[in-house]
Amino acid sequence: MKLYSGFAGMLWLLLGTGCAVVTSTVPYYTEQNKVEVPAELCGSWVAESPEKFDRKAIRLELLPDGTATVHELAKEEKGKAEETAFTSKFQVWFFRVDGVLYADCLLKDIPGVQKLGKAAIVSLFPGHVLLKVVPAEDTLRLFYPEALPTALKAGKLPPEFAVSRGEETPGKETGYFVCTAPGSVWEKVLKDRSIELFSSKPEDEFLFKRVQVK
Repeated sequence: MKLYSGFAGMLWLLLGTGCAVVTSTVPYYTEQNKVEVPAELCGSWVAESPEKFDRKAIRLELLPDGTATVHELAKEEKGKAEETAFTSKFQVWFFRVDGVLYADCLLKDIPGVQKLGKAAIVSLFPGHVLLKVVPAEDTLRLFYPEALPTALKAGKLPPEFAVSRGEETPGKETGYFVCTAPGSVWEKVLKDRSIELFSSKPEDEFLFKRVQVK
C-alpha cells in the first residue's frame, strides 16, 4: 500500500514508509462548499486492518462539532508488560466538490511529546491534511491524495497552485510538500483531478467499520 501521509487522516495513521507528506497552511474548503458534519459519520469506528499501520488496533471517534479523536494501540513487544497507546485529537471540516465528500483535518492536541502516535507524527509538519470520504451504512472509507506529488511534478496542476518543499537541511529537500493555495484553487483542482489524485482501490483505502453498541 503506497501512502504519502495521513486523519490526517485522522489520516494520520499513516506513514512509516518515508513517502511524501502533503499538508496545507490554509484550509482546503471554502465557506461556499463547506458542509455540516454528516450525522451518519458521527460515532465510533474501528480500523478493519490496523496491521497495515503496524498497530494492534485503531479506533476513531467523531463528534457532531467535528472533533475527531484517534486511539492507537501498538503491537505487543517482547519483554514489555504494558501495552502502548496513543491518542491524537483533530478538528475536522467537511466539504463537497461535485458531490464528492472531503475532510480537512488539523491536529489540535498532542497528549505527550514523548509518546506520539503515527497520526500525530504525520501532522507535526504544521498544516491541514486532506482526505476523500466514502461513507456507507456501516463502513467508512478514507483516501489520501497520494498521487498529488506526481501530478505536481508532471505540471498537471494550475499555475496558481502554490507549493513548496520542506528541507531538513539547507538545499536538501524532504518528502514534505507544503501547499499555500486557497480553497478556491483546491475546488478547481478537485473538480478537474480528483479521480487522478485519489485512488479508489481497496488496497489504498483506510477502511473503518462502525462500532456496534450492544
